[in-house]
Amino acid sequence: MMLTQKEKKVSRSIVLILAGLFLVLWMSHETLAQGKEVFPSKTVTIVVPWAAGGSSDTAARVMAKHLSEIWGQPVIVVNQPGATGVIGSLKLAASEPDGYTVGLLSTAVQTTQYTSPNPTDRHAYTYVIGAYFEPFTMAVKGDAPWKSLKEFVEYAKANPGKITHSSSGAASTDKLVAMAFARRSGIQLPDVPFEGYAPAVTAVLSGKIHSTSATLANLAPYLKSGDLRVLAVSSEKRLSEYPNVPTFMENGVNLKWINWNGILGPKGIPAERMAAIQTAVEKVYAMKAWQDFMTTSFIYSFPLKGDQFKTQIDKDDPVLKEMIEGAGLMRAK
Repeated sequence: MMLTQKEKKVSRSIVLILAGLFLVLWMSHETLAQGKEVFPSKTVTIVVPWAAGGSSDTAARVMAKHLSEIWGQPVIVVNQPGATGVIGSLKLAASEPDGYTVGLLSTAVQTTQYTSPNPTDRHAYTYVIGAYFEPFTMAVKGDAPWKSLKEFVEYAKANPGKITHSSSGAASTDKLVAMAFARRSGIQLPDVPFEGYAPAVTAVLSGKIHSTSATLANLAPYLKSGDLRVLAVSSEKRLSEYPNVPTFMENGVNLKWINWNGILGPKGIPAERMAAIQTAVEKVYAMKAWQDFMTTSFIYSFPLKGDQFKTQIDKDDPVLKEMIEGAGLMRAK
């Protein structure tokens, strides 16, 4: 029986479809036979050990959106706040190390090793890739008499205990930076802790407190208006947005410390999955949307990954410990 032209076309289409299906099945078989996998093949969770709405939470949600687009799989953000980041950080460390649960953690995971009664352990994580860093500051009211850090220090030495300082918490990293600055400058800087950066900054704006070490993101609107002035930043180099603001080091104060944020997971994530996460996250970092987010948030690239990331944290840890001890914030043994 002769096939019509239409029937021939249908037959060819069926043959092509079957051939395609065979090729897909064969490739899947080969992939399984070689022990390879497609990762991720299901939902990925990013744990944020802070409440929704903060800078870490916002960054995680920007990242999750674009990772989901890259992977074609859902990427969700789960907030697990409490105890200065300890609750979420400990839960992350106890998660299955399969790459499907990671977290956006910060310097707090180091700090709480020494300050929390239920301490974290920086060695309990896989350091996947850094995200960004925020420098701390020494900032005063815009109409304060001190135009430079040198003038600030000279006044503090001539008037012991007269300059008060606000921090975002009794054991916060910005307080550690301020206390380290005071010790290394030979001045007294009585600290008044507040519940967060917003009230700490407001106290300086109102004139009730003389200085603060809040991150730039929390100061930016007031720097632009002139209501606040930054005398120094704790980064290693001057920042491009504020080229006229010197570092502590330039002022002769041996102090450089940043608040880092990065993607960490429980210890033991397979190398192949870790590499897949790093590759996808680096694609996000290259996007204009992420670059714009960093610019508007006054945060800076911190792209160390894997062993480089962990090595840097280990290298910085003795400095952090000394800062905590100097501030009298080590937990009781």
